Amino acid sequence: MGKVCKICQTERPLSDFRFTNTEKGHRGSYCRLCWKEENARRRDSLRKRVFGHYGWVCACCSEKEIIFLTIDHKNNDGHKDKTRNGKWRISMRAFYGNIIKEGYPDKYQTLCMNCQWGKRINYGTCPHQNDTQNVNK
Repeated sequence: MGKVCKICQTERPLSDFRFTNTEKGHRGSYCRLCWKEENARRRDSLRKRVFGHYGWVCACCSEKEIIFLTIDHKNNDGHKDKTRNGKWRISMRAFYGNIIKEGYPDKYQTLCMNCQWGKRINYGTCPHQNDTQNVNK
């Protein structure tokens, strides 16, 4: 017994479809491979919108390599972000979606991973910054 994926139109075994409701045994409309590709496409679309607003360059060191760029909480309050179901860790797709829903608030900025981690292990200030400067301009 199988099911036809709504994207690739291929009949696949039920085990190739994710559960949407395990109690009722409901399976998703997309096979796992198509679901993974669709999820990545949606995440990348949201990412482009968010970085289009905050910029494609690190606010601290001016790094422009796209794969190094991240969104940073300016006020070091990322621990306050939760999803509706109360989970502490959220997917990047949900994180970008929340930023868009909030109307691109000023509490975020673009940082590269080096500055992001430097800020994290240096008590909220990137090591690129001296004592009189702050990443949270």
